[in-house]
Amino acid sequence: MTRTNVHTLLTVLIRAAALVIVVGFATTSATWLATWLPALRRDAPGADALLLGSMAVMALAIGTLWLLADKLARLALARPDGQVFESALDAATWQSIAFSTVGLWVFVEHGLSLLRWVFFRIAVRDDWQHFGDGQRRDFVLGAIGDATGVLVGIALLIGARGLVNVVHRIRYGASPRIESQP
Repeated sequence: MTRTNVHTLLTVLIRAAALVIVVGFATTSATWLATWLPALRRDAPGADALLLGSMAVMALAIGTLWLLADKLARLALARPDGQVFESALDAATWQSIAFSTVGLWVFVEHGLSLLRWVFFRIAVRDDWQHFGDGQRRDFVLGAIGDATGVLVGIALLIGARGLVNVVHRIRYGASPRIESQP
């Protein structure tokens, strides 16, 4: 049995939430850059810097949330070291479970949305040429964004332990020992 506390689990949940935000940001950034950036450069000179600046601020906020997850957890709890409990799972295993759960959620969300795009494309196959260039581009970019989300979801679902190892290596310089549970 491993002793852990609420602070450790809250840190895991904050990092899982940051991971959800990162995935959402990554899957929409390409669409933003492909659709909004050219339109802003054409119709509102100078506004493209605002879009790029807002994306940079978002990336900085996500990175801060990820890096300071333990500090935020400590601030959120009255007694961070209190509420100790025994668990058969260590912190790295909890983190792996959380990341896998995020991966499953992202996979299902984007997989269903991708199916919607596929069914829509099948439904309009005879009328596809009647759609404008902008509508076809939006369709393709939406499908690409969802396909990217599916791939990211699979990578998180399958590679959660590797991501936990990377996080641990960055923080402590060594990989955690994650034991497989039967």
